[in-house]
Amino acid sequence: MFKLLRRIGRYITAAMTGKFNEVADPKIQLEQAIMEAQDQHRRLTEQAANVIANQKQTEMRLNRAMEQLQTVNASARRAVLMADESSKKGEQAKSIEYTRAAEAFAQKLIATSSRPRLPTRPSRPCSRTPPPCRRSWPSARSSCPSSTRPRCRSR
Repeated sequence: MFKLLRRIGRYITAAMTGKFNEVADPKIQLEQAIMEAQDQHRRLTEQAANVIANQKQTEMRLNRAMEQLQTVNASARRAVLMADESSKKGEQAKSIEYTRAAEAFAQKLIATSSRPRLPTRPSRPCSRTPPPCRRSWPSARSSCPSSTRPRCRSR
């Protein structure tokens, strides 16, 4: 019975669409199509601008992180060299001080290089919704794998 009602609904929709297309003014349809195309163009332009802005931001973040990494690396190298020079001169206290500084820089270097730089999730939820669950039992909502699916990343 439900299938019959659905088929009747589709038939009526198709018939009404055909009748509408017969009596519709082509000039108005053309204007509507132009407005839709302009709106779609505007949305695509905004999306492209957002993508470019995100890329620039990520590049700037990466460049800053690389500069920081190079600075810490150079400082650690300098501290090791100074510790080596002071131990050759026999200045034990300065050698220990420089060695501790080198260790501190090495720890900072490890922390800086192991930190993830890029986000792993989209910044806003995806507008697309997952397809509904096709399981037939009543508890399908709670045990459906589609409800536990991660958000899409197609942006």
